[in-house]
Amino acid sequence: MSNITKHALVATSVILASSSAHAVLIQLTYTTTNNLGTAPAAYSFHDGSGGIFAAGDTASAGLEFLAEQGGPMGLIGELNTATPSATNGAIIPVGGPGPFTPGMSNSVILNVPASNNMLDLAAMLLPSNDWIIGTGGTSIDVSSILGGGLGATNTFSFSNVYDAGTESENFANSPGNPIISIPGGMAPLGDTQGGVVTLVTGADPFASFAGLPNGFDTTPYDFNSSGYGSISSLTVTVVPEPSTALLGSLAGLGLFLRRRR
Repeated sequence: MSNITKHALVATSVILASSSAHAVLIQLTYTTTNNLGTAPAAYSFHDGSGGIFAAGDTASAGLEFLAEQGGPMGLIGELNTATPSATNGAIIPVGGPGPFTPGMSNSVILNVPASNNMLDLAAMLLPSNDWIIGTGGTSIDVSSILGGGLGATNTFSFSNVYDAGTESENFANSPGNPIISIPGGMAPLGDTQGGVVTLVTGADPFASFAGLPNGFDTTPYDFNSSGYGSISSLTVTVVPEPSTALLGSLAGLGLFLRRRR
């Protein structure tokens, strides 16, 4: 092996070691897993001092917009201001902004500092006019994944539904109604309905949609239990750093040069 190749390998190894000590490259995959859809999902990796929402909170302007109109960017801006050290962002469907229809999935690749080992998620439930699925104040500890090395992975399911308390219940105002082939719209922001986030309970709140021609809601959604199953899931997987490929190439080059000599 030449000195040039040897030095390149050593330098690259140092860079990789330094990088991996501070951040982990992960693939974050969001999937709708039931016959309900959601709007784009907002996520936040933080050190325990952050979070997105919890039952009992008064909805912020960003959370209200996410809950009523499906847009996550205002909420993400609030998170960036409140916890600038957190890793905040959104996962949108393939092809651009729009709903995650049932069974749809998409991924993002991002670097997460190892210290940001708590994960939160929020997305507007479709069809609804101000309901959210997500972690709801109980952050997910992903430290074992971030510290687990290449290939470490886990999938987390979301079944609890929360009312943002920002709009009186009227499914005719859901922007997700086209998913189930009925007209939809969005009511103006500002009808607060109390403005406090609460856990949705009760049997089959979608009963008014039952019996539609496309068969929506053929199985009652009893929010008094978890029998209706998960609505969406989030998979966190550690993936190779781009520079790992470079290291492999340099190692291959060194072996080639050694054989030539």
